[in-house]
Formats: sequence, structure tokens, C-alpha cells
Amino acid sequence: MNMTSFPKGQKDPPGYIDKISIPSGHDWWKNILSKLARCRILLPLYSERYFTSTTCGKEWHAFSIRQRLHEKATGGTPHAILPILWTPMAPEDMPRVAQEIQSHTLGMPALYHSEGLYGLAVNRAYRDEYELALWGIAKTIVNKARSTQLRACDPEIFQDLENIFDEEDPK
Repeated sequence: MNMTSFPKGQKDPPGYIDKISIPSGHDWWKNILSKLARCRILLPLYSERYFTSTTCGKEWHAFSIRQRLHEKATGGTPHAILPILWTPMAPEDMPRVAQEIQSHTLGMPALYHSEGLYGLAVNRAYRDEYELALWGIAKTIVNKARSTQLRACDPEIFQDLENIFDEEDPK
């Protein structure tokens, strides 16, 4: 927030984390799709658990649909998926769709690649590297959000989402 001019205290914050924050009785999936229809950037946290999640695969598919619609409408490819290496993973252990995305690593500490962001966060000896990694990620998010004007869409277009992590190409 300190790197942006986003007004403090605004009702709808610039970021959203898919976690248990939706009040009981609300339609969780509808809320997620609504956020995916408007957000500028998708930050997948690469880990084995992430790539085995059907829900995460469907969220990625929804965001990919938006990127394709934006590309058709403007002729420009937004490249708005910014992966975060949560736990160490070899590219060959990732689904094809993740292997095709260039991971931003410029300026990241070397330990980020061997430990992942989670490894840096939980090991007190890596506190400086963790802070450097967070700073690098924050700068990347802000720069990408400024340069990418990904068009919002109607969440109703997300009716037939598939787990994009399956090896078959989603429709």
C-alpha cells in the first residue's frame, strides 16, 4: 500500500487473498469468481499442494479466460499471472500451464529458489532474505498492476471452468 496512491481505508482493497474470510452463509465460489472477474493480477503460490487443488486450477482457468478476452479486445497480451515460489519445485514437477509462465526472479535472493518464500518465512536465519524477497515481490506487483490494465468481465462467463492443471487443454 505504501508504494501506491491507493486511498487508505477504501472499502474494496486492491488485493484479495482466497482464504476463509467470506462470512458464513455467503456463496463462497460466487464471491471468488466475482473477485477473479475484476482483479488485475493473479499471484499463484507454487507448491505441490497448490497444483493438486482443483479449485486453484479452476481459478487459474478463469483468470486465463480473462487474459484471452483482453488480448482479443486489445491485441495486447497482459501477462498478469505472477507466480510466487511458495515451496521449492522443479519446473518438470509443475503442470504444463505453469511451466509456460516465466517466473519473475530478478533481484530475488538466491535462497528464494532453493527454499521458496515459505522456507524463508519460517526459518529465522533467513529473515533478511525473506524481507528482500517480499520487497521484490511487492515491487513486481505494483509495477505490473500499473502497466497492466486487464479488463474486468462478467463473472457469468466462468460457468464451465476446468482444472487447468490437468494435462488436457481446457476449452
